Amino acid sequence: MKRIKSLDIMRGLTVIMMIIVNNPGDGYNVFKCLTHSPWDGFTVTDLVFPSFLFIVGASVWFAFRKFDHKLNKKAVIKIIRRGILIYVVGILLYIVPFYNFNDHCAYDFSHLRLLGVLPRIGIVYLIGSLLVLSLRSVRKIICTIIGLMVGYTAIVYIFGDATLQGYVGRMIDINIFGVNHVYNSSFYGMPYDPEGLLGTMTALCTMMIGYLAAMLLSRKDDFLTNIKTLTAAGGLLMFAGATLDYFVPINKPIWSATYVLYAAGIDMMIWGVLAYYYDVKQTKAFVGLCEPFGTNALFVYALSEVVATLVWLKVFMIGDQTIFQCISESFGSFLPLRLASLLGAISLVALCWLVVYPLYRKKIYIKL
Repeated sequence: MKRIKSLDIMRGLTVIMMIIVNNPGDGYNVFKCLTHSPWDGFTVTDLVFPSFLFIVGASVWFAFRKFDHKLNKKAVIKIIRRGILIYVVGILLYIVPFYNFNDHCAYDFSHLRLLGVLPRIGIVYLIGSLLVLSLRSVRKIICTIIGLMVGYTAIVYIFGDATLQGYVGRMIDINIFGVNHVYNSSFYGMPYDPEGLLGTMTALCTMMIGYLAAMLLSRKDDFLTNIKTLTAAGGLLMFAGATLDYFVPINKPIWSATYVLYAAGIDMMIWGVLAYYYDVKQTKAFVGLCEPFGTNALFVYALSEVVATLVWLKVFMIGDQTIFQCISESFGSFLPLRLASLLGAISLVALCWLVVYPLYRKKIYIKL
C-alpha cells in the first residue's frame, strides 16, 4: 500500500501546534485556547499530545507491515531499542546544555524530572507496540482498551478521586521517583506530573485506538468508504466521551477514560477529512509547510525544545530580553498583545521549518 500522505500532514500539524503551545512568545499574554485546562475541561491545546500518541499508534500499523504485524525477535528488538532511545532523548532534553547560564553552575541532577512528554511517548510506544502486535485481532485490542480504561477509572475512584489532591497517581509518582523528580510548577501549585505512571494505562488506549484507525483505513474496501467509516467512528467516540463526561470528567492531566474517547474521536474525524483531501483529492495546500514537520517529527520537536531552552536560559539575548520577548514586544507595539505573543511562538516554528525543509527536499529522515 502506498504511503498515506494525510498521516504525515496530521503529524506535521500536531508538531507545529506542540511548538506553539510549549513556547508562548512572552509567556503571559496567551490566547486561552492555546493554554491547557487547569484541570477538568478541554481546549485545543489539550488535543495536541493525545494526537501525537494517536499518530504513534497509526504509524506502528504502517511501520510493521513488513513484519506482517507479527511479533518476532527482530520486531521486539526494534521496538525496545526505539522506545528506550525516545525515553533517553526526552531525559537529555531536560539537561541540555548541561549548564545553567542563569545561575552559572552545572545542571542540578538532584531535581531531574524522570517523566514527561518524550518519556511518555517512548514508554507508550514500547508497551503499546508489544501489546498490539501480540494481540493482533481487532476484538482483542478493543477488549484490552476497554479493560484498561475501566481498570484505570476503578483505581482512580477506589483509591482516591479525580482531584489534584486526591489523585492516587500523584502519590505513586512521588513515592517511586521522589518529590524532586516529578514535575514542579506553579501551574498546579504542588508537585504533580501530568505524564505520570498511572496515566500511562489510558495513554496506551489512545495509542491503540490510533493503531485500530490505521487498520480500518487500510482495509481492502473502497478507500473512500474507509474514510467515511473512520470519520463516523470518530464521531461516535467523541459523542461517547462528551456524554460520559457527566460521570467521569474529561481531564487531560490525569488522562481520564473520557478524555481518551473524546480526543481520539476528534483525531479520527480530523484524519478522515485530511485523508479525503490529501489522499483522495491529492490537494497540495500546506504540504510544503506541514509535511517537512511530519516526516521528521521527533527530531524537529527535540530541536524546538533545545532552542527554547537556550533562549530561556538567556544564552541568546538582545539587550536584557530574550529573542522571544523581543519579537513579541516588537509586534506588540502595533498589535494586540496576545497576537504579538502568538507571533513570537510562530517565529520558532519558522526557524524549525528552515532547518527541516532542506532535509525534506533531500528526503533525509532523522528517526529516533
